[in-house]
Amino acid sequence: MTVDQYGRLAEHRALWREAKNLADLGELMAQWVEGKITYQPAYFSHTPAAETSGLEDVLAAVNRAGLLTTFSQPGQPYVDGAGQRASIDGFGTDKTILRLQNLTLGTDLILILFTSGCPGGGQVPVTVMGGGECTWLGLPLDADDLHEYYNADLCERGLDAVQTAWQINLIDPVWGRNTLLWDTLRKFSAG
Repeated sequence: MTVDQYGRLAEHRALWREAKNLADLGELMAQWVEGKITYQPAYFSHTPAAETSGLEDVLAAVNRAGLLTTFSQPGQPYVDGAGQRASIDGFGTDKTILRLQNLTLGTDLILILFTSGCPGGGQVPVTVMGGGECTWLGLPLDADDLHEYYNADLCERGLDAVQTAWQINLIDPVWGRNTLLWDTLRKFSAG
């Protein structure tokens, strides 16, 4: 077995080139979150960040339910210039969008949607460290970004599925709250 400098198995990387649609990609992401495979495109580690420990079940279920996640983080209270807003981003279909809209309307959650090639957006800080913003959501990835991140790891149909999907950002605006976003995503996963 060939392992790269990040501990990722080459045979697991090859699985991503076989994925033809968002459902296939979501299943692979679920397996990565669960620790069954060691490779995820555009992520330089063989495991999720330690901060997502305890969220593996909801993240895997969300990916299997139609929301291909590419970023997630729990909330951490804002204290002494550091904190996090619980948030995720990823890709989905029209059906995914309708389900998320129905679940988030009337809540504090912020759902930001972009179509392929959509200009605009605005940065929403979701992580602050040392008194400064360091992670943001709210801006779409353009075609060049998507190509750079995924072209080497996805086949043409898989890349097309990502490029034509809705880009989704879901943010809990309350620093440190860890119930609303994850409970809403559990409802999403349950259908």
